[in-house]
Parts: sequence; C-alpha cells; structure tokens
Amino acid sequence: MSDALRKWRRYVCSNLVQLKTGAVADVFAASRRLVDDHVKVFDATDFDLPKPQTLTRILNRAREKHRPTDPSSLDFEVNL
Repeated sequence: MSDALRKWRRYVCSNLVQLKTGAVADVFAASRRLVDDHVKVFDATDFDLPKPQTLTRILNRAREKHRPTDPSSLDFEVNL
C-alpha cells in the first residue's frame, strides 16, 4: 500500500465525521469549498487519492437528511 493511500485512509477515519458535521451545521456553505479546505493537507505528488467529487457527494448525502420536505400542495397563504 502506498504512503498516499495510507495517509488518505487515516484522514478519512479521523476527519470524515468532523467534515460531515461541519457540512450539516453550515448548510449554506458549498460542499466543494469545504472539501477543498480539507484536502489541502495532501501534497501535489499524492496521485492515487480518490477524487474530491467523492467527498462532495458524501457531504451532499449527509445534508440531504436535514433538508425540509417538498411541499405536497400549492395551497398556502401570503401574509402582507
């Protein structure tokens, strides 16, 4: 196993939960920006790391549970 892969596995085990809770707490922040901030710890020579899109999808899935449900009807009142 390469050093980059070991580094990635350690990172995922220790920081993925923290990254998910931060994404759920800051609902309006872009998932990609949060991922980019956390991926900066890797060197440019770490070439066998998973794609950042994978982490972005994981964060979006975690946020999906906290979104409000879609309205079931268009019956509502506007208060002026």
